[in-house]
Amino acid sequence: MPKAAYAKFVEKKHDYIQSVFWGMFDYMQGKVDTARSAMKQVLDNGGTLAEARDAYFAHAATKRVQLIQVVEDLNVANGLAEKSAQDTFDKFGKLPRSEA
Repeated sequence: MPKAAYAKFVEKKHDYIQSVFWGMFDYMQGKVDTARSAMKQVLDNGGTLAEARDAYFAHAATKRVQLIQVVEDLNVANGLAEKSAQDTFDKFGKLPRSEA
């Protein structure tokens, strides 16, 4: 169901950018799958629901810098940016300041 709903969103985007959106979807789906697995493992090992929930959140969490890196990698992989240009941005997605 989430994939079908996301497909409707993506189909409204230009063809050349759709692969980036699908890459982001795949990344987040991977995080959710890993989080579900971690939660199940805690429960299977006799952990509490609270411990399982904590494991889920710990594995599902994504830091801003991680998302920036994913988008950068997807842009380069899909020919929307050059690696050399992306390397000029810092880990927070910002260009270095210069005194001009």
